[in-house]
Amino acid sequence: MNSRWMTCTALLALSLNHAWAADPAIGEYITEKGWGILKVTGKPGALHFDIAAIGANGHSCSIEGSIKDGKAVLDDSSPDDPCHVRFQADSAGIDVVLGATGECRQYCGMRAGFDGRYLAPATGCRNRERKAAQGNFVKQYGIKNYQSALNGLLPVLNGCAATLFWLEEAQIRNDLAVTLYHLGRKEDCLAMLGP
Repeated sequence: MNSRWMTCTALLALSLNHAWAADPAIGEYITEKGWGILKVTGKPGALHFDIAAIGANGHSCSIEGSIKDGKAVLDDSSPDDPCHVRFQADSAGIDVVLGATGECRQYCGMRAGFDGRYLAPATGCRNRERKAAQGNFVKQYGIKNYQSALNGLLPVLNGCAATLFWLEEAQIRNDLAVTLYHLGRKEDCLAMLGP
């Protein structure tokens, strides 16, 4: 009985360890309020990640590398003190976790970082999808088809608010406000620009 218990415990420990070290799913992930974008590409067993993040005063981070067993070790600029990054995935996104010693600072400006929670964006909220909606807005607005322009861009604001960077949100709000003005909806125009 005791050996069975030990075997079950060992198998459970191994399976839990493997689950914790699982690689993240391929895709694009965005931080809340859009200050960082994580792209995971490749195929299982040969994953590549790319993170671009922006912090205060426009300082930024840029880091990329390979993921194996939910971890990346980057030693390109400091082999004696490599940057350790862990990717902890769940159904809603990925937590990017750094080692405690600050060995990843060389990838960022003074007031920027890339660790944090990266969310799986809602439908229509990936970079490519938002850019397509904004491009269609410009086209419809340019031919004075204001209702179509509004209908195409408003879902981006409403559906992507959680992962929009504040500057992009301000641009979208401004575009929508001017469109509402042209549609004669002046109160809605002002409300769109409000806090």
